[in-house]
Amino acid sequence: MVSIASPFKGSFEAIIKIATGTANLGTSAPSSREREAARIIPSLYHLLPTCEGITAPASISKDVFDPAMWQQSILDTLQEYIRLHGVSEKNPAKQAKELFDSLLQTAKSHRQRINGLDLKNTGLTHSDWLCIAGVDSTTRVGVEVNKDKTGVCFNFNNADRANNWGKAVPVKQKMLTGDGTVPLKAAIPDFLEMKNIVCLTPDDFGYWELQDKALVKVAGFHGLITNMNVIHRLIVRHFTGRPDAYKNTWGRSLPGITERQWEPPFELYWKK
Repeated sequence: MVSIASPFKGSFEAIIKIATGTANLGTSAPSSREREAARIIPSLYHLLPTCEGITAPASISKDVFDPAMWQQSILDTLQEYIRLHGVSEKNPAKQAKELFDSLLQTAKSHRQRINGLDLKNTGLTHSDWLCIAGVDSTTRVGVEVNKDKTGVCFNFNNADRANNWGKAVPVKQKMLTGDGTVPLKAAIPDFLEMKNIVCLTPDDFGYWELQDKALVKVAGFHGLITNMNVIHRLIVRHFTGRPDAYKNTWGRSLPGITERQWEPPFELYWKK
């Protein structure tokens, strides 16, 4: 198995997309006109984050799959969509609530299945799974939930975004990074250990990949990480078991994991 920048525990951008229609989830510029479409797309609910990073007062739930955490406007949007396009005109408000509950519950069940995966039950070991995470890009690593006169609301600001990769800060703070869309904490699955993860940065683009490296600043690292030549070499080695005589396949360990502690699925050249 190979997973590349996979949002095993979601992305905070999914909250923004559902709440406002704007988010760093693609290569095109975000638009608030996409808000209605976002609120009816099940896959966005499947991307809601379950990693650490949500701050809220005690009176507000931090569970992204709890309908009480969300603002009333989402139900209003679903209700209007049902009124215009629903197969039944009976009680659109009730239908909207049932639909919203269903979207959240289905997404929650999906996340529980992922988090509950046990490699032993699949016949795989950590050496069978190449898990690549993108780092060293400014990424939204949290979100603040609060209340105003209308009810629950989200406070989106630049303080939610961080890139502490390589900084002289405690290990926990160094984890506040990502690939621009998926925070590092969300890219680490529960069925692997931290010492098994292979990290790559935009600096891992090769000399002849200058154009892709430049595009990272525009389109984001998450959308371009699969273009990296080193990733294709990693995949070939993972599936063929070929040796690396020239050290042209490499990776980086997670913060706090030393070269000696690092256990990628096969022997790799370790970069700091």
